[in-house]
Amino acid sequence: LEAWYLEVAAGSFEEAARQYEAIYLTRPPGARASADRERAAYRAGCCYEALGKEGLAALAYDWLDRSGVEDSLLRRRAQARLRRLQEQHAGSSGSGSDSVSDGVRGDARQEALEAALSGSMLEVAAILESIEDDVRRWPEARRRLQGALIEKQLSAEAVKDLLDRLRRQGVELDFPAADSASVLKLGAVESEYAQRIGSLVPWKTVRSHMSRGFLVAGLRAAACRDASSARRCLSAALVLEPSLEEAREFLLRLDELSSPAALAALATSRLEEQQRLDVAILRQRLRGHLTRAAQEAAAQRRDRAVPELRDAWMAVELAPPAFLQDREIGELAERLYYEFVAAGGDTAQRFLEMAWSDAAGEARLFLDLAQEWIEHVHRDALRSQPPLVRSVFPPQEIIARELEQLARAVKKQAGAEGRRSDPRHLMVAQQLERLRGWFPDLAARS
Repeated sequence: LEAWYLEVAAGSFEEAARQYEAIYLTRPPGARASADRERAAYRAGCCYEALGKEGLAALAYDWLDRSGVEDSLLRRRAQARLRRLQEQHAGSSGSGSDSVSDGVRGDARQEALEAALSGSMLEVAAILESIEDDVRRWPEARRRLQGALIEKQLSAEAVKDLLDRLRRQGVELDFPAADSASVLKLGAVESEYAQRIGSLVPWKTVRSHMSRGFLVAGLRAAACRDASSARRCLSAALVLEPSLEEAREFLLRLDELSSPAALAALATSRLEEQQRLDVAILRQRLRGHLTRAAQEAAAQRRDRAVPELRDAWMAVELAPPAFLQDREIGELAERLYYEFVAAGGDTAQRFLEMAWSDAAGEARLFLDLAQEWIEHVHRDALRSQPPLVRSVFPPQEIIARELEQLARAVKKQAGAEGRRSDPRHLMVAQQLERLRGWFPDLAARS
């Protein structure tokens, strides 16, 4: 972080480059590069280029080329910059070298996209403004979702405490597995999400991400021979995305296959198929975004082209690392990256790269929280159903006594100043509400 500040904010390229070198040269040259070391080597090269020290820049890029993770995006960028520096050095004794911007753009000019955009490049200020909007809205959305998740966690803890207390008195409450579609209503989930998050992050974005997440989680559970978890995740995926035929088909196979080994083999095969399908979907998305951006830019409609580039970049940043090893996705991502560089040169590129890193990081955190939140919503919905009661003693007396004690505790705490917002009071109130929902007849009599 200090090196980045020296580079971008203070413009102290020399000092920043030294700090970056200290990061990426901390292990033997043959060691596998971590993401932080890769990024440090790349940024060191950029700093030395800004200082006009092409030899030192080439050394940093060459280290990344030799030690970086194969087919990683930064390694590919370093290779392109290294080739450009070599071409400039070879041409310096001839008719003169091209500019840095021309060299980068020449490397990226593979298809008609570059030709379409070359006549009307997007202003970096507009791109940065669009990215900064993402940087602002994702943290705010995450803050709101964290509040909702804390409430869900408190509710789950209240139910667990109540069930443990009843168990110690000899009453076991079981919640049989149910079809998620019968208990988890999409409209209710969407409504609760809208109340919490509003329009900061569209529900459609989260819904699509979560449905795929539950599908993959279900297949992984099946591959580990956990049929119960697989059924729960796959049915949740169908609730979020009823048209997800992959989940529907595998649910049917779960009921047909009795052998755990056969189930695990099928799930493993389907996971591989699903990854190939998701890679194909990402390819199609990137091609669509880049084509539309080229068309809008060629028509002088910058306000429409910028969101296309922004959405394409976010799709790349949020994709699993394995997806970027696909050759076409790697090429599309490279073209997108060079489009930003060509739009504003090396200095603007540093701001763009860091801004996108921040936005994508916040997006990942939010989507991870959203997955956890929906899992809590799902679990809460399952436990809202009437339970099966097992007890060696008459359960009605024990449950009625528990209802009375909870009601007295709620009444007592409600009258105390400042206690109504106390977590313990909220937990007791939730336990009373949940027990009344499970046993309405006993609650009415007590």
